[in-house]
Amino acid sequence: MKARFTPWWHLAVALLLGLLAGGFLEFLTEQANIYLLGVPWFISVILLLVGCIILWFAWQVRRYAKGDRKEINPQQAVNTLIMSKALSLACSALTGWYGGQLLLSLPHVQIEYYRSAVIQCAIAIAVCIADVIFGIVGERWCRRPPSPGPEHPETKRKAAHKKRRARAVGESNVRRA
Repeated sequence: MKARFTPWWHLAVALLLGLLAGGFLEFLTEQANIYLLGVPWFISVILLLVGCIILWFAWQVRRYAKGDRKEINPQQAVNTLIMSKALSLACSALTGWYGGQLLLSLPHVQIEYYRSAVIQCAIAIAVCIADVIFGIVGERWCRRPPSPGPEHPETKRKAAHKKRRARAVGESNVRRA
């Protein structure tokens, strides 16, 4: 099975679905006089922390792929790729979710409750956008370096060098006998 990068339109669809869901929630809560807007501050902090941790794991995989690190657990590398994909998709949806709440709360910004919800949603959107970028970068960093096939010039050069060495060793053994 070959891992593929997350297409940009998957992120756009997640953003759009989140936007519709967040806007619909704001509409419903306004109609029912139930107020569920905003996002607690610690959620934004946790989202940013999770994004930074996943980016750090991806950097470790990148270091291994570039040869700066001697070894890495293959399961860790695969899990880092999966977490990077999940981070970018989930935070795309959350960006839309909080964006929908923000857009429908803006007309009521003069009310203190809505003002704090707008500020909370704006901060959460910024954190989620950063996490989307972290996820995309992490996904790219988890890319394996291309392995040269038999037609690659470097592979041909190494094979020719090996043949020359074998011939030289064979000739030196013939001379000794």
